[in-house]
Amino acid sequence: MNDHSEASRLSTLLAKFCRWVCIAVTGILVALVIAQVFMRFVLNTGAPWIEEVCMIAMMWIAFFGGSLVFYQQSGISVTFLVERLPWRSYRRCRILFHLLTILFFLFLAIYGMQFALVGQRMVFGASGIPKFWAYLSIPAGAVFSILFEGDHLIRQIRHKEPDPSDGQPGKEGAEW
Repeated sequence: MNDHSEASRLSTLLAKFCRWVCIAVTGILVALVIAQVFMRFVLNTGAPWIEEVCMIAMMWIAFFGGSLVFYQQSGISVTFLVERLPWRSYRRCRILFHLLTILFFLFLAIYGMQFALVGQRMVFGASGIPKFWAYLSIPAGAVFSILFEGDHLIRQIRHKEPDPSDGQPGKEGAEW
């Protein structure tokens, strides 16, 4: 199995992009919050648009950061029963899981884009920013999640035999 396939390299590159977007947007968010606190408590005034921009920033961080959870396969999961299955059954469950996850994110991308397009006709009150830019984070994060899950699906399909160092299939405590 070649873990350095083109899909895996693309997935790694996209994950780095998502990380840098999250880092940059978090930096902007922190700067805006500090500016708002300074204006409210030192200058006794505030900029109402900052709250809206911070909300938009948090949406992008949430959806891009969420897609990174799928890239790293670090989400919460209950694997008590699945890990005790024989290798082939375990592998089938993992493939089904990846397919169902891709299907979910496909629906989220489609309906999220429809929702974002509706947001083109609406604007935030204080900033005047079209809500489209906030709602676009939904399908964007979903597309990245689809790509990351697709990469994991390809790896799972190519991984035909268990790794002996991971434990024995069907034995308690086997890590896959």
